[in-house]
Amino acid sequence: MANFRTIPIDELRQLLSYDAKTGCLYRLPKPSTNRFNKQYNTCYAGNVTGDIQADGYLATSVKGKRIKNHRIAWALHFNEWPDRQIDHINHIRTDNRIENLRLADDASNRKNQSPPKDNTSGMVGVSWRKDRSCYAVYINSGGKRTRLGHYVNLNDAIAARDAANQNFGFHPNHGKKLSK
Repeated sequence: MANFRTIPIDELRQLLSYDAKTGCLYRLPKPSTNRFNKQYNTCYAGNVTGDIQADGYLATSVKGKRIKNHRIAWALHFNEWPDRQIDHINHIRTDNRIENLRLADDASNRKNQSPPKDNTSGMVGVSWRKDRSCYAVYINSGGKRTRLGHYVNLNDAIAARDAANQNFGFHPNHGKKLSK
């Protein structure tokens, strides 16, 4: 990806506007100095911008560079390009409301992940052990896996993992399916 930080934010503000409550980016009209700008304004000005990428995030082309919408939203709202990752607190990659975005380093971003698609228990770190007829509970943190025990009851297994999430400093949303 091209370095989006080379685009000055004051130039960005001339091209796009951001609604922090909805998380939407809008194309702004260009000066109507020629027919191409007039045509652009007719087709695009005022429209929500961003296409869903293969990774599930919205991205917009700005001055020939493809930039993820959450990074643009951060820049327009705080008047500076983000210097770290941006975590979508509720795990919804298209929800770019400012209240849903936070700066995060890699470790803290990993402590707020959605459950993988193949997860059957509904909670990260809780898996059914067919050979033992119980749920095995574990947590990965700081490059180490800690085993938290085996539970016959799913609710007990999830409670054990929730307690470990708190002890290890995981975000309350970690490992949970959330909806907007």
